[in-house]
Amino acid sequence: MHIFFKSKNIQNNKNYKVIDNNTAQKQPKEDDKDKNSSSKTTKKAVFISTASVLSALGICLATRGKYKNLLKKISGISHSTTPKPARSQTFYHNGNTPVNNVKPDSIPVNNSSANTLNNKTNNTPVNSNTARNLNPVNIKSNADNFILNFIKGQNKALEKIILTLDFTVYGKKGLPLKYTREQFLQDINDTIKNLSPQRQCDILKQFNLTKGFNDIDGIPVLSGKIDNSPETQKIKALIEKFYYKNETTFSDPETKKAFDEIVKGFPEFNMIIGKVQHRTHIYSVDIHSLNVLQKSMNNPSYTALSDEGKEILKLTALMHDFGKKGKIITQGHAAISRKEAELFIDNYNLPNHVKERVLNHIENHHWFEAYNKGILDEHGVKNLFKTPEDLEIAKILAKADFESVNPFFHLNKMTYGKILTQSEFDAEFAKKVSKLVGLCAAKKA
Repeated sequence: MHIFFKSKNIQNNKNYKVIDNNTAQKQPKEDDKDKNSSSKTTKKAVFISTASVLSALGICLATRGKYKNLLKKISGISHSTTPKPARSQTFYHNGNTPVNNVKPDSIPVNNSSANTLNNKTNNTPVNSNTARNLNPVNIKSNADNFILNFIKGQNKALEKIILTLDFTVYGKKGLPLKYTREQFLQDINDTIKNLSPQRQCDILKQFNLTKGFNDIDGIPVLSGKIDNSPETQKIKALIEKFYYKNETTFSDPETKKAFDEIVKGFPEFNMIIGKVQHRTHIYSVDIHSLNVLQKSMNNPSYTALSDEGKEILKLTALMHDFGKKGKIITQGHAAISRKEAELFIDNYNLPNHVKERVLNHIENHHWFEAYNKGILDEHGVKNLFKTPEDLEIAKILAKADFESVNPFFHLNKMTYGKILTQSEFDAEFAKKVSKLVGLCAAKKA
């Protein structure tokens, strides 16, 4: 899931300079033969002690990049020093947050890893279990394309597919991916299965993940501190493969191109692809979210939104259920979804007020359920959404979200004890939200 990249220079540790052994045993001049052996021993001891101090001083100064000539002068009295390997190249989370704590010194480089990611890198050694470093320029380019072509609506072909494709045929399986969610979860479980339950939790927590009911929950973060164990580094490589090197397998080239733009440009979305919800939902989280997006964009009120309003609606629809756990009802998932989105939304080149509007809509996307039950009144709704356009976005999203659980859920829940037709539901929804129009006009005035 980020334009935006505050790039930092990658710094490698400077290696100690190896001193030539051939010059290490320079002999002092012979003393006069008439001096006794004890005098010789004393002077030799003083000489060696002094040489050792100067040698240590020279090496210390050399590691700081200063006074290299001094090291050369005293290098005649020193032992051979094995150079330390350079640190791995800084890793990136979507190209903008460097991680400087990776210390792969103890693990050899293995470029033949089956999970090697083939983006270009510099010549810095990398860890065998994290494969090759990702190119932040490519990640940035993919994210730029996603924002410009989809969120800002410049890719009309993609928008047309979003508006017309029947997502419901993918049910609980989700969008077809080359590296599927099932395989991703299996690879993670195989990596940590021999560890204690506590150690498994500790490793996943480093990536903002938790082990749920037959699933892995959370939106992975690759910018935090992680340890250097083989299992942790392997999990990191698997996440990078699932995030940055994945693609869809649609047979239609145009459909594949359109959704690859989302999968590659908004990698956080991959984590909800194929994620099964509780029994009431007949769609995976990604299909539910895409249905919400499609219904929202087909709503007649959508065309009246400003360009910025449309962008806010699209981002909210895609991210509003990021906090859901697999296969169980997740109480308070709207607030959790906001926290998940906060972890990466700064990676996108969005004005601060736009980001805050998106996060507010994510956190409060269940407002209509509370309003319909009488838990929230008109004034409470007004306090949640500060502008008339935000209230309009909230209404569009609420209706689409309500209709995207299963084909009958919204027909049973609008008026308790009565099953409505779709036209009756539309009329009842319009009637209930019409009470908010006066508040909206007053706020605008």
